[in-house]
Amino acid sequence: MKLEKLALIGELVGGIAIVISLGVLIVEVRSNTDAILDSNRQSIATRAQEPALILVENPDINDAVTAAIEGQDIPEEMFGEVANFASAGLRVAEEAFLLKEEGKLDERYWEQRANVTLSLDRNDALRANFREFRDRGFYVEEFTDWLDAEMVKRFGE
Repeated sequence: MKLEKLALIGELVGGIAIVISLGVLIVEVRSNTDAILDSNRQSIATRAQEPALILVENPDINDAVTAAIEGQDIPEEMFGEVANFASAGLRVAEEAFLLKEEGKLDERYWEQRANVTLSLDRNDALRANFREFRDRGFYVEEFTDWLDAEMVKRFGE
């Protein structure tokens, strides 16, 4: 009888240990997920600084980008620079989009990146520039599908 009691106690202790181990594992997975989200936000924020530095270092480009955001024409001599700025921003947005789709970026942060991206698309020439690069396969299809749908919603095209 003593041996049976010891076996039951052993099973009970083993079951409790398994439950505790699962609890610890759940906490660790959640902590790891939060760390991944933080790391991804930091990576995107760092990459987004490059286009921002372009604006700080060149007031002419800053003025032309501001005009584009307001839906105004971009001076012809500045279009290449502004298009490069917009392309850099699209690459950051594409990365953020893919991370969001994989569940590695929270929705709130993605919405902020999406709004920045869509502000540049108020300009007809920049939208045409995006389409040209899209058609050449420069962007991931899922991202271009999203951006195309957003442009239809906002601009009817």
